[in-house]
Amino acid sequence: MDNRTFVLAALFAPLLLGAQETILPEPVQSPDRDGIPFRYNGLLSVGNSIGSASMVAEGVITTAAHVVFDEEDLAWEDISDIEYYPEYNRPTPLGPEGTSVPVLGFARWTSYGSRVENDDSGEGLSSPDTFNLDFYVGHLSRFAREPNLAEFPEVHIDAENEVGILRDQREKMIVGYPADTDFIDSSDRGLMHRTAPADYFTWWGGLEDFTSTWRDSEDFWTATYDFEGVTTYGGNSGGPMYVRNEFGEWMIAGIVVGSNGSDGVFIRGIDEAAWDLIEETIEARGNPPLRRVEDLVVSQAPGAEAVALDWTDASDEENAYRVLRLDTGGWEILATLEADSDAYLDETALAGHVYHYTVQPVLGNGSIGPRSPVQSVSLSGSNAPAAEHLGEPLLSFVNSGDSNWHLDEANRLRAGKVRSLGASSLKLELVGPGTLDFTWAVSSEENPDYRNPSSPNQDSIYDAVYLYLDGELISDEREPVFISGLDISETRSLQVPPGPHVVEWRYEKDPYTTEGDDTAYLDDLTWTPGSEGSAYPVFGAFAFGDSGWNGSSWFGAHNVDDFPWAGHINLGWLYLRPGNGVDLFAYSPLPELGELYTSPSLFPYFYHFGRESWVLYIEGTGEFGQRAWFWDIHPENSGYFQTH
Repeated sequence: MDNRTFVLAALFAPLLLGAQETILPEPVQSPDRDGIPFRYNGLLSVGNSIGSASMVAEGVITTAAHVVFDEEDLAWEDISDIEYYPEYNRPTPLGPEGTSVPVLGFARWTSYGSRVENDDSGEGLSSPDTFNLDFYVGHLSRFAREPNLAEFPEVHIDAENEVGILRDQREKMIVGYPADTDFIDSSDRGLMHRTAPADYFTWWGGLEDFTSTWRDSEDFWTATYDFEGVTTYGGNSGGPMYVRNEFGEWMIAGIVVGSNGSDGVFIRGIDEAAWDLIEETIEARGNPPLRRVEDLVVSQAPGAEAVALDWTDASDEENAYRVLRLDTGGWEILATLEADSDAYLDETALAGHVYHYTVQPVLGNGSIGPRSPVQSVSLSGSNAPAAEHLGEPLLSFVNSGDSNWHLDEANRLRAGKVRSLGASSLKLELVGPGTLDFTWAVSSEENPDYRNPSSPNQDSIYDAVYLYLDGELISDEREPVFISGLDISETRSLQVPPGPHVVEWRYEKDPYTTEGDDTAYLDDLTWTPGSEGSAYPVFGAFAFGDSGWNGSSWFGAHNVDDFPWAGHINLGWLYLRPGNGVDLFAYSPLPELGELYTSPSLFPYFYHFGRESWVLYIEGTGEFGQRAWFWDIHPENSGYFQTH
């Protein structure tokens, strides 16, 4: 078996934007190696070679496939030659010593061997296609009783079709066992080493020039990442890439599969396909079922600003369940439930918001199982805090995307935190025509060479907040309407055409760098409806439900298919006369009503022209004009009356 480190520098060199300072591995000191996460790591002996491996479940380890594959004979190593040394920490000049545990079974992608055989990258090189299947899972004897075989970190599983967590700017480090190399002191070779935690610059495998679909030759999702500025050596292969979660806990999110020369290290992330191999191995070892929640369902509770979560309790080993929610950009532990739970009601959810949920088991020994696939829900209703802050409480604002717009500590309405290639959107649903005036601002990474004809990046915008109308990016003289850069602010007017529309402010991130506050802001918003001849003169109206129906936070539901006649769900047919901004003049053919006038600030009071007095409509009464109750407040005519 050839345990050399793979290199891909020749292919990736054109993609690097400038190398960071290389971070060398350092020995893990004796007092530290018994702590987290180092005690999860071990040395793998394969014949006369070594690699690294790490615990991902009780008695289950992961490593790189090339550690256990003979590249000269193009054959998998005999499993009887594979030994795992947990928490090994002694020099290994001639091979490991001490207590080991045999690897008794494994799961792997069998086509990895054919990819190696057909890889024509050259001696010492490997293609992204080969790297993407460089993943191996082994299980140890069930009779091994070492306590360090029963502890393992949370396994982070990336969803397919999304950029993985390894691209996040969060604390990371790799752990492994460097072999014989000139860069490591001879007395330290074979000791447990670590690469210091840092927010390493991460390319998404550097694969942008290789594929547009992010899928490899066998349609596997591309889960390879290039960490610039980090270095690794022979013997590190298969070692874990640890990242911090939102609660300061170390998670394993990938394994080392090779190096990009001296410029970086390649990590094969743990995605759904890799997790399938891990789960297959857990079952093959005969562990008690630690089932990841696979069938989480979330939905808005009927008639309530609440979200109902339901799942199947298929695990026999959990001590509790954690319910997590993503709101403005960071995951929070919403609740910790007792064992065997299978439902939860989130009563803290707000109307007009989008939420993301996941559930994970907690074991009796303190280990944390992997999170369920994330499920999302968008709540109906309006985002009241946004509407109140913008001074337009009658307008309908809703959130969408990866996180909610919210009021920050400085009382500014800002986009939620988003990851690479993510977006946070605030949408305004209204019915035109009219004029929308607002001030928007941004603090983000900017491309200074945008529209510079001499720059190869002239078409790239980087991070920015964009303006959309009905899902289409608004253009101004064939240029997209956006702002990008550090502390940029702009006042703008938008002419909204007749009919129902959705205006959207969307903060979007590119795959790479973060600068400034990494967000957008919105302020000073004013909606001015069209005056004479307005097509739909109900202030703050928005389209909803079936075609032809409009909603209003103050006036209620009304159908406008036969405009200027409108069918109010309670008051029946109303002929909507041209208004004056927010005012509403209407004629009802019902003899008890006739000509009426109201406005958002007056409703449910109407001025009744026939009675020459103000009347109070008893909200909710009436079935399309019949049996609607009113109170005439004029002293001479005071009393109730009803439509028939």
